[in-house]
Amino acid sequence: MTKSTTTSMASPTAPMMNAPTLQTAKKSARMAKTTTLITMEALIWENDAEQSTQQSIPNALLESAQIARQLLLETLAEYDDALLEQYLENANSISVETIQQAIRQATLDRNIVPVMLGAAYRNKGVQPLLDAVAQYLPSPNDVETLLGTNIETDEMVTIRPGFLRLTIGITMGCSTL
Repeated sequence: MTKSTTTSMASPTAPMMNAPTLQTAKKSARMAKTTTLITMEALIWENDAEQSTQQSIPNALLESAQIARQLLLETLAEYDDALLEQYLENANSISVETIQQAIRQATLDRNIVPVMLGAAYRNKGVQPLLDAVAQYLPSPNDVETLLGTNIETDEMVTIRPGFLRLTIGITMGCSTL
C-alpha cells in the first residue's frame, strides 16, 4: 500500500480561474435551457427529455451570452498567446476548436477550472458535463508521476499512472460532531 505525499494542485503563482462554458437561460417545470458559450447555441431540454436539442440563442438572451463569451475568451487569452492574437484581431473569428483547445490546455496547466451547469434530477445538463469531462480534464496519460510512501516499509516509491496498474486513490473525510 502507498500513501501520497503532498502534491501541489496548482503552481503558487497561477491563480485558479473559473471559466464558465454554459450560462443559465431559462428554467421552468416543463423546460430547461442553457446557452453554451463555446458554440453560442441554446441547449433545450423539454419535459423529461434526457437529450437536449440545439437551437439558436433567443434574442432576449443573446446580449448576455455575448458578454459572457467575451469574458470566457478574455480569460483564455491570458493563457494562450495564439488565442490572444486572434482575439485582438477579430474575436468573432475564433473557431470552436481553438476555444476548446485553449480550455483543455489551460485546464491541464491548472490555470482554470471549467464550470458547467446541470442537474442530475431529471438528467438536465448531465451529458454536456460528461462530454466536457472527457474533452477538457486530464487522462491518466496527461498526469505526471507522483511520489508516495509505502506505508509498510516507509520507502519512497514512484507512482506512474497507466492502464492495468494498481488502483491508488486519495480519500478525504469530513465529519461533524
